[in-house]
Amino acid sequence: MLDIERLKPQDRALYTQFLRELHAKLHPSGMEIAVSVPPKQGPNTPVHAGGYDYAAIGKYADCVFVMAYDWHIPPFTGPGPVAPHAQVKATMSYASTVISPKKLYPGIPMYGYDWNVSTGKGRALSQQKALEQAIDRRATIRFDPHSRTHITVTQQTGNGTKCGLRTPAAWPPSLPW
Repeated sequence: MLDIERLKPQDRALYTQFLRELHAKLHPSGMEIAVSVPPKQGPNTPVHAGGYDYAAIGKYADCVFVMAYDWHIPPFTGPGPVAPHAQVKATMSYASTVISPKKLYPGIPMYGYDWNVSTGKGRALSQQKALEQAIDRRATIRFDPHSRTHITVTQQTGNGTKCGLRTPAAWPPSLPW
């Protein structure tokens, strides 16, 4: 699995050349190439993912894992779902137009963030820890139909701060892109 992250747009041709050469060396011996890529919803959207040419990657990789998560991540954004359905769907829809859907795999996050909505700060929790924390805080776990994620909201005693934890819902095995 190649997990080369934060490629700059100016490295796009070099990364493509690297994959082409790797493909030429490994495929004759029957080896396959698996690559992870950041989410994109168009050739240049978002700009920071411009180092990844989905079409070229799809040509040289046998499996492409799309990291369709971290749409809300401390300290870069405020509270929100890690993998909102609309963003995941848009990402996978675009990816399937330039990469064979048989090669595509959505990256599914197995964590969420405990957000202090007063300060906007958050900390990562595994799904298990998130569930334990919700039980400990006697929080109500509910499903947000808009983002298709689970959210808990609690009122902390003392300072009255609301905290929200958003984790991905269990996605069906086959998602329509």
